[in-house]
Amino acid sequence: MIELCAVERAYDSDEARVNALRGIDLSIDKGEFVAIIGPSGSGKSTLLHLMGALDQPTAGDVVLCGRSLSTHSRKELARIRSTTVGFVFQAFNLVPGISAAENIALPAVLARKRPSEYQPEVDRLLDLVDLTIKRNRLPNQLSGGEQQRVAFARALTMDPPILLADEPTGNLDTKAGEGIMDLLEASHDAGRTVVLVTHDLRLASRAQRIVHLRDGRITNVTCPSPRNRALEDILEVGDGDPG
Repeated sequence: MIELCAVERAYDSDEARVNALRGIDLSIDKGEFVAIIGPSGSGKSTLLHLMGALDQPTAGDVVLCGRSLSTHSRKELARIRSTTVGFVFQAFNLVPGISAAENIALPAVLARKRPSEYQPEVDRLLDLVDLTIKRNRLPNQLSGGEQQRVAFARALTMDPPILLADEPTGNLDTKAGEGIMDLLEASHDAGRTVVLVTHDLRLASRAQRIVHLRDGRITNVTCPSPRNRALEDILEVGDGDPG
């Protein structure tokens, strides 16, 4: 579903050249749930942006659904972003002057779909994120968790096969963050390929595979086991003291 081959991404500044990614090789299968973790500045968000055709590599190739993104025009890349990939960001990126329902409908509106085509899906997504009763609220009338649920629903409006989430719980309290993680898992269970960027190993352990980044390189790939997840739950309840 997603493949990165010897991918590099460098940025030129006034002072020096910054190498955000250095020779990344990574394959993500259809229907897989992968978490990407690492310290700040390790290249996590840059990697996610390349996967979602928001950016292009300095070297190497990104292949999405069997086709190299380097072969697409800017117009085609925009179409891929609107139909193939759903994005959830740490900043909710909602349009402030329109309602929750209108924010969710926005991708379909931009795709020039008729209301009769997208309205049933908007209604279904509002129910999915438990916001039907607040469909007409503006973003500033919603809590942070509710705003992120609107953003999550918006990411699914065009029914994309791939969902990319960049620190989606970073601005939320623990309870709201767990709710977003539940929605990510449900989306994966429905058959989507999910890639989560997070700095939280506890959240990453809910994925099938964890890719560890440091200084723009993959340093390790691990597969959390159900036993390890259960142990983390015990440690959390015991406030970190298993004894």
